[in-house]
Amino acid sequence: MKTLIVDDEPLARRVLQTLLRDDPDIASVTECATGESARTAIAAGDIDIAFLDVQMPGINGFEALGDATDGELPVVVFVTAHEQYALDAIEAGAADYLLKPFDESRFQRALARAKDRVRQLSLVRKGDELIELLSAARESSPAPTPSNRISVHDGARVQLIDAEQITWIEADDKHVQIHLEDGATVRARRTLAEIERELDPRAFLRVHRSCVVALRSVRALEQGAGGGAWLVMRDGARVAVSRSRVAGVRVRLG
Repeated sequence: MKTLIVDDEPLARRVLQTLLRDDPDIASVTECATGESARTAIAAGDIDIAFLDVQMPGINGFEALGDATDGELPVVVFVTAHEQYALDAIEAGAADYLLKPFDESRFQRALARAKDRVRQLSLVRKGDELIELLSAARESSPAPTPSNRISVHDGARVQLIDAEQITWIEADDKHVQIHLEDGATVRARRTLAEIERELDPRAFLRVHRSCVVALRSVRALEQGAGGGAWLVMRDGARVAVSRSRVAGVRVRLG
């Protein structure tokens, strides 16, 4: 695993280097002394785990994460002497919050947590690659005629939604959230893959493992850090585009 240490104090970086030195899972360790240099390293998208200080000259640890989308950021462990940022760290999706001073046992627990998350993300990415392969195989086969309506169940009632009214759809645990032209949102107990199969692939596009958009409802494509991007929808929503799908989205948008 490729690891990044970010701290403006040389002694703090040396301590982390020593703790990581003999771990067989750590392939390389890179150091950054500023938030700016850390942001550049993170945006390059080749870091698995980042041990990130919060307070540094210039930009802080949270700002160093830039605007990379979920799944393109490294697994982050914040390492700081300031406990007041713990809630912000949780909201940023950090694997752990390591409060200075810490002992080796506490560090090893944080490292184990981070490595577990890296492995989980690796499985998710492999799943995404498999989905891409299956999608390509399906596109090369005769496709069923898409329906102009999809059905969703709400208790004992079946609701029919015109495909032309759908702007984008996002996965939400075991449900999907279907966003409509009139601003309404319909929550349905169906998988995103099921609904995607019923939609016209000429009008709808999977842009992320958890999101499908109606191409006619896209207002702009904005480049993000680390190779990812964002779609700005007509309703003002910002939808993440995974790095592996950016090129295809550009082609479909012309």
